[in-house]
Amino acid sequence: MVIAFAYIAMTYPDPTPQQLEYFSEHGWLVVADSIAQRDLDELERHCERIIDEKETLAYDWAWDAKESKAKRSFRIVQGSPTKVWDDIAGQPYRHWLVRFGSALMHLPMEFWYDQFLAKPKIVFMSIKSPTFYETRVSKSSTISLK
Repeated sequence: MVIAFAYIAMTYPDPTPQQLEYFSEHGWLVVADSIAQRDLDELERHCERIIDEKETLAYDWAWDAKESKAKRSFRIVQGSPTKVWDDIAGQPYRHWLVRFGSALMHLPMEFWYDQFLAKPKIVFMSIKSPTFYETRVSKSSTISLK
């Protein structure tokens, strides 16, 4: 007899009593697989525009005072998905964040601010080959609830 268990991701879950207790004790909580992948993919597509048009849509979060504004290196791109996605306020993940955050805080919450931080595309040349490679180093999204 073979017994197999399938991992099923639960998107947009309500907090469990254990999560509420953990958050109350520690002040933070990781909720894995909570946002549907298709919604994350759509958010990423919109945020790619912030990186691609960083000179007009973003700030250089790590701007070095030695650089002029026109020649910023954009070590960390700081922008807002709200600037590039008209319908972002109606997205399911935002409604879930408010609902989940309200439950954690035991208070009515609202979505107040979004911020996108990313390391831009880096172009580098391999030491062994003159071929150029392009890669995304990392990106993250910080969500603040008020």
